[in-house]
Amino acid sequence: MFYVLVSKDAMTDRTRQFEILEAGSCAGVDRIRRRGVIAIATDHMVDPANFVVRDLAVVPRDAESLNARRLAAAQLHLRQKRDRLLAQSDWTQVPDAPVDRAAWARYRQALRELPQSADPFDPVFPRRPDLKGGST
Repeated sequence: MFYVLVSKDAMTDRTRQFEILEAGSCAGVDRIRRRGVIAIATDHMVDPANFVVRDLAVVPRDAESLNARRLAAAQLHLRQKRDRLLAQSDWTQVPDAPVDRAAWARYRQALRELPQSADPFDPVFPRRPDLKGGST
């Protein structure tokens, strides 16, 4: 047997769905002593990303909810990589940087526009100018 932990509010409000806080094997249920949560037994291990609790039953998320979560995760990953690339190229915009500042400015602008223009599931990042000012 397995279990999921949900907010104790799932006991009183059966009209909405609740996020699963934790999932595991029943061997660990005896050590679960937390305020504000309840354990619900299941016959299989569940992935909290794909299941919720509704009316005290563990049920799959609806497709729209799953797609929204996947899209949000892909967009977050794209923005994190974009932000990291921008931070790594900040130094190119100081007045005495030994680079083609205009090329780097175009690169950085393309990075800023990426979240609005790219497919978050398959983003194509702009090519970084080389340190001598040409394209790589």
